[in-house]
Amino acid sequence: MAAGTEFALFEVAVISGWFHGIRAEMRLQLVALIWLVSLAAYLRFLFLYLYRPFRTLDAIEEDFANGLVADEIFSSYYAYSLASQNAVRRMKSMLNQREMMKLSVRQSSYLALQNQINPHFLYNTLDAIRGDALAAGQERIADTIEALSTFFAYTISNIDQLATLNEELDHVRDYFCIQEYRFEERLTLKIETQGSLIELGAFYLPRVTLQPLVENAIYHGLESRGKCGTVTISIEETAEHLIIHVMDDGVGMDERTLNRLNERLNNSFMGGQPQEGQHGGIALPNVNSRIRLLCGEDYGLRVYSVEGHGTDVRVLFPKMTRDDIDETRIPENYEWDQEG
Repeated sequence: MAAGTEFALFEVAVISGWFHGIRAEMRLQLVALIWLVSLAAYLRFLFLYLYRPFRTLDAIEEDFANGLVADEIFSSYYAYSLASQNAVRRMKSMLNQREMMKLSVRQSSYLALQNQINPHFLYNTLDAIRGDALAAGQERIADTIEALSTFFAYTISNIDQLATLNEELDHVRDYFCIQEYRFEERLTLKIETQGSLIELGAFYLPRVTLQPLVENAIYHGLESRGKCGTVTISIEETAEHLIIHVMDDGVGMDERTLNRLNERLNNSFMGGQPQEGQHGGIALPNVNSRIRLLCGEDYGLRVYSVEGHGTDVRVLFPKMTRDDIDETRIPENYEWDQEG
């Protein structure tokens, strides 16, 4: 009986040891399996989020360096860091600005060619009419025709160049002379400066910037009022900026219309197509777009208005002198398809 019991205990011990061996081996296999799964997951992570993004961006950037502007470089969700995202976003903005500038210059060249069909014919005809008016003793008509001739000459020539503030103010005076004849001197133009107009007048700004703002003030602010009105141009400077206000004492606009107009100016680079009935028409967005193209996105128009009291269009320019022109102006023979 004792011998059988001992054999049974021995057998149990052997089986128990065998099971323990199996469990240890299974534990080792389980640990090895977990390690392999973890390694596979880690390698997959490296492939999906490091290697593949790197290869994708590398291929896109190589195409970009070879002159192919692919939308994938801007729409790709891969980014090494927040700084790389900002760099790509800035590059897209610069490319858009370059294309907008190219379009603007081409449009300006087209308009210049369209308007310059035969400018000498126009000038000679106006000069002949002016001579007849003087011969008939109609000095006011002669003065208006002279202003009209000067106005066209300024508008048609060098449409994509900069002009001095003095030249812009002279252009406004010619335009206002024409409007005074139309409105029978019911309009008044005031020019106010903080400082010397001689010094301020030497600064440069995009050509044909102020006249559309004055026209907008007359058309939207004063004409519908049906009585005398005043357009005031106020000029001031800071250490780095030239600030011009074009103000009228006309009908103004309500807050909703004002907010919608300023939103259009803030959100549109090329101004877009105006909708019927919109205050400001196409003039303000176009002027704002040209300023931002030539001077930078930090500059342009901001409109302030009180219904029944008038409107103030504030224009912010950088202080540009003669030395700055070459850095800002686009040469007429510039090759847009050249490298760089």
